[in-house]
Amino acid sequence: MKKRFEFLIQRMIPVFLLCFLYLISCSKPPDYPKIENGTLDLRNWSLVEKGIVPLEGNWEFYRNQILSSEDDFTHSKKQYTHVPSTWEDTPMGFATYRLRVLISPELQKGQPIAIKTFELGTSYSVFINGVKSIDVGTVSDTPEKAVSDYQTKIVVLPNDREIIDIVIQISNYRHSQGGFWHQLLIGSFDNILQDKIINLGIELFSTGALFLMGLYQLTIFSYRKKEIPNLFFSLLCFLFAIRPGITGEYFINNFIDNLPWSYIIHTDYLTMNLSSGVFIIYLRTLFPKDIPIRISKINSYVSFLFVFSVLVLPIYHFTYIVISMHINITITLLIIFYTTIKAIQNHRDSAFVFFIGGFIVILTVINDILYDYSLILSANKAPFGFLFFIFSQAFFLSKRISKSMKDVEDFSQNLEEKVILRTEELRLAKEEAIQANHSKSEFLAMMSHEIRTPMNGILGMSRLLLDTKMTQDQRDYSRDIVFSAESLLNIINDILDFSKIESGKMEVESIPFSLKECMTNIQNLFRIKAEEKGILLEFEFSENNPDHIQSDPTRLRQILLNLISNALKFTHHGKITIIVETVSRTSSEIVLGFRIIDTGIGIAEEKLNKLFQPFSQVDSSISRKYGGTGLGLIISKKLVNLMGGDISIKSKLSEGTSFYFTIKVIPVEQIEISKSKPLENNIENPIRILVAEDNEVNKRLINKLFKKIGYEIDLVSNGLEAVQKNKEKSYDIIYMDIQMPEMDGVEATKLIRSDPDSIHPYIIALTANAMTGDREKYLSLGMDEYLSKPISQDALVESLDKYISWKN
Repeated sequence: MKKRFEFLIQRMIPVFLLCFLYLISCSKPPDYPKIENGTLDLRNWSLVEKGIVPLEGNWEFYRNQILSSEDDFTHSKKQYTHVPSTWEDTPMGFATYRLRVLISPELQKGQPIAIKTFELGTSYSVFINGVKSIDVGTVSDTPEKAVSDYQTKIVVLPNDREIIDIVIQISNYRHSQGGFWHQLLIGSFDNILQDKIINLGIELFSTGALFLMGLYQLTIFSYRKKEIPNLFFSLLCFLFAIRPGITGEYFINNFIDNLPWSYIIHTDYLTMNLSSGVFIIYLRTLFPKDIPIRISKINSYVSFLFVFSVLVLPIYHFTYIVISMHINITITLLIIFYTTIKAIQNHRDSAFVFFIGGFIVILTVINDILYDYSLILSANKAPFGFLFFIFSQAFFLSKRISKSMKDVEDFSQNLEEKVILRTEELRLAKEEAIQANHSKSEFLAMMSHEIRTPMNGILGMSRLLLDTKMTQDQRDYSRDIVFSAESLLNIINDILDFSKIESGKMEVESIPFSLKECMTNIQNLFRIKAEEKGILLEFEFSENNPDHIQSDPTRLRQILLNLISNALKFTHHGKITIIVETVSRTSSEIVLGFRIIDTGIGIAEEKLNKLFQPFSQVDSSISRKYGGTGLGLIISKKLVNLMGGDISIKSKLSEGTSFYFTIKVIPVEQIEISKSKPLENNIENPIRILVAEDNEVNKRLINKLFKKIGYEIDLVSNGLEAVQKNKEKSYDIIYMDIQMPEMDGVEATKLIRSDPDSIHPYIIALTANAMTGDREKYLSLGMDEYLSKPISQDALVESLDKYISWKN
C-alpha cells in the first residue's frame, strides 16, 4: 500500500511543477505599451489589429486634490505613481490621476476606440478632454457627500485626435483600500465590447451551471434526507454561483438595478468566508476518518467568526482584516489537500476524483489571492476552478447515490416475502407517492421556466457572438458554449417529455399535412451530417402512400428524428435506409409503416430488452462513448403507442440494426398548404412590433434578432407599460412575456382586449412556461399564438408568417 501511495505522489509531481510554471508565467508582463511619466504612446500601435492595452504604468498623481481643468493642473504640484496600486499613506481621502494618450488616427482605421473601467477607489469620475464621461458613485472631498458604487463602464473616446487627455477623480471613505484597484483597458470599441460579451457569457454560463447543479443536489437531498453530503454540496454550488455575478463584469446589475455598493462588498466577503466554512463541513461528511478533526473545527469556527464580523462590523473594519481571511482560506486549502491525500492512501471511494477537483480549486484560489496582492497578472480564475470542482463532485456524488440505489435494489429482491405484513405501509407509501408525483410536476414546471429563461440568454447571445469578429480560439470556445447549451436543452426536453408520458399528460394532435413534404424535410435535415460521416442516406417512399394525411406531424417528426439520429450516431460506414410504406388502407383509416435500417455497430440479442427502458443503455461504455440520456427510445415507443401503432427492433452485433414502427392516420383530400413570407418592413407598409420582456439580457437578445431580420421594435419591461404603449401607438404585433413585475402578461392581454379604442393586435405569448397545457391555456386567455423560450431567429420569422396568414 505504501509503495502504491508513493507511486501516486510521484505521478502528481509533474502536475505540480506544470502548475507552478503556469503561475510563474502569469507573473511575466506581456509585451504591450506601458505608461511612462503620465503618457501612453500608442502612435505605433493599432488598437484595431493589435488588440486591447491595459492602462498600466506611471500616471500623474495629485493626492488630496480634485482637479479637472487645465488651470487646476498648471497650479498643482505634479507627482507620479504606478497604476494599478492602492494608496500607501492612508486609504481614506481623495486624489486625481491624469494620463495623456498619444494615438495615430490613421492606424485606428476610422474605428471608434473606448476605455473599459472596473472598480476604482469606491467612487470615481472620468473626464475625457475636459468633458465628464463617467460618474460611478459621487466623488467628494468630504465623507458626507461621497457616495460609493461599483459598476463596469465603457466610454467611447475621440479617434480623430492625436492626444487624448484622461483625468480620473477618486475618493474613498469606507474601504480599507483606496486608489486604483484594477487596471483600465483601452482598445477599439468592437474589441472592448467583444471582450465584455465573452466575459459576460462565460460568467452567465458559470453561474447558471453552478445554480442548476445546486438545485439538482438540493432536490436529491429533499427526497433522500440521509444524503447529507448533497445538502452541503448544494450550498457550495449556490455560494460559488453568487461570486461571478458580483465580480468581473458584474452582470447581476443587469437584473437588480441600483444594487447598493455595501451589499456587493458584504456579499463578496460573506460568500468568501462561508464557502471556506461549508467546504470543511462538506469534507467532514465525506471523509470523517481522514480529516484532522481539531484543526478543521478551529478552521470552521474561524470562518464563521469572519462571517459574523462581516455582518456586524463596518466595511472599513472587516476589509482591513482581509489578510487574516486569506490566511484562513489558505489553511482551508491545506486541510483539503491533506485530507484527500489521506483518503487516497486509505482507498476511500472516489477520493482521487475529489483530489483532482480540489487541487484545481486550490490552484485557482491561490492564483486570485496572489493577484489581489499584485504578485501576478492573471485574475478571476477561481470561478473556473469552482466550476471544474463542482462537476467533478457531481460525478463523485452520483456514484455514491448509484451505489445506494443498488443497495436498495438488492433489498427489494426480498420484499415479496414481506408483502402481507407491509400492506398498511404500502397504502401510506402510495399516498405519499401521489403527493410526491404532484410535487414533482410542480417542481418540473418551475424548473422548466427557471432553466429556459437563462438558457434563452445563453443560447441567443452565444449565437449572436458567433456572428461577431473573433479569434479562432474565441470562436471555438463560443461554439462549445452553444453545443453544450443545446445539449443541455435537449436533455431538459427529453426529461420533460418523459415526465409528461409518465403522468399521462402527453397528447397528440390531429391536423392535415403533407406526408411527402414532412419526409423531404427530414431527409434534408440529415443529409449534410450523413455526408460528413461518409454514410449513404436513402429514402424509399412507396407510390401507394397517401400524400396528405391527418395526424400529428410534430410527434411523427420527433419519432423519426430520434431513430435516425441513433442510426447516424452508431453507424460509421455503409448506409442508412428509411422506408415508408402503406400497410393497410380503408376509407376511414390508413396504417403506415416506417423502417429505419442501418449498417452500424448493432446490438447483442441478449441486450435488446434494455432498449425501451428509461435511462437505459445496452452497455455503460455506450453512454461514455456516445452520450445520451437513454430516454429517446422510450419516448418514441410511447408516442408510437399514442398514435395507434407499435414499434419493434431487429439487430445483430457488428452487422446493423432495423427499427420498424407503425402509426394509424386518417386519409384526407389534397390540401393547399400556403406559405407566406414576412412582409418587408418598409415605409409604405410598416409592421409595428412591441415586445414586453422584463429580463434585460433577453431584451437585448430579442432586439438584435429582430434587427437581423430587418425589423425595428419597441421594448417595454412589464405589462402595464405594454398597455400604455399600445394606447399610444396601436401595434400590429405584441410579443408578451407572462411573468413580469407590475403587471403580468395575462392581465395586460385582458386589458388590451377590453379596450374599445384599441385596434385588435396579434398577441403572441413569449414565455419560458413550456409544460403540457401551457399553450392551450394562454390561447384560451386571449392570446393568438405561443412561443416558448429559448427562442431563435427562425421561430421569430415563423411567428411573423403566422401573423401575416392571420391578417390575410
